Amino acid sequence: MAKDRNDLPTLIDEMEKLRDVTIQVGPIGDPDVLPYAGVQEFGATIKVSQSYRNYVFAMGYGIPDEITIPERSYLRSSFDDKKTMGRIMDEALPAVADLFNGRGGWEDVADQIGKTMVEIIQEKIQSNIGPANHAVTIALKGHGNTLLDTGALFQSIEARY
Repeated sequence: MAKDRNDLPTLIDEMEKLRDVTIQVGPIGDPDVLPYAGVQEFGATIKVSQSYRNYVFAMGYGIPDEITIPERSYLRSSFDDKKTMGRIMDEALPAVADLFNGRGGWEDVADQIGKTMVEIIQEKIQSNIGPANHAVTIALKGHGNTLLDTGALFQSIEARY
């Protein structure tokens, strides 16, 4: 007859560790992206240099001395949707079940939550958040997707704990 194991102390220890975890998610993979990321998330009004205005004029466009880049929230809006929390819970559930069954640890649960959060933000970036880009921006980028250009913002989205 097999002897029963009491894994409850280990489970409690793992759950206490998980309770204290903070997962940071966002454009943390490339510090050079942070100014751009902040402008896209919150919007900004910027002064346009005369040389840039001349460059744009040569393309057949005129722009004012100041331009307003509208807010295109990809972080905050990713988590405003109530379905988001359900998705995070659904995708973390197998890791939580493994934790309860002694086949995983708190790190596995945190990894899955972070991975899902990264996917949600990257999907938001790809979703072409409005308002639409200005005609000059579309001409310079060659397409109209508002948050995709070089891919740097998309690639900088990471999760850490």
